[in-house]
Amino acid sequence: MSGAVISSNTTIKVSAAVSATSTGTGTTLYTCAASSYAIVNIGIKDTGGAGTTVTISVDGKEIHQSALGATTTRLLQGIYVGPSQAVSFSAGASTTVTVTGVEFINSP
Repeated sequence: MSGAVISSNTTIKVSAAVSATSTGTGTTLYTCAASSYAIVNIGIKDTGGAGTTVTISVDGKEIHQSALGATTTRLLQGIYVGPSQAVSFSAGASTTVTVTGVEFINSP
C-alpha cells in the first residue's frame, strides 16, 4: 500500500469531538456538519435476555447488521461520516449504541 502527498501545505483541522449514546428501538445518533466530515467508532451493547438484531446505517445506507446475544458487545472502528450524513440505528429496547470520534473541518 502506498500513499500520496496531497499538498505540502495541507492542514487537517479538528472541528469537534463526537460523542452520542442512545438506548432503545432506534434513532439518529449523530449528524455531521455540512462543512465537515468525521471518523467515528460505533459501540453496540445488548443487555436483554433474548437478544436482538441491530442495524447501523450511515446516510441511510446499511453498514452493519448482526444478531446479538444476551450480553453481546460489538465495536465498529474507523467509520467515515461525510458532510451532512447521519449515523442511525434500529434495534431492540435493550440495545445501547454509542458513537465516538472526531469531526474535521472540510476546507483548505
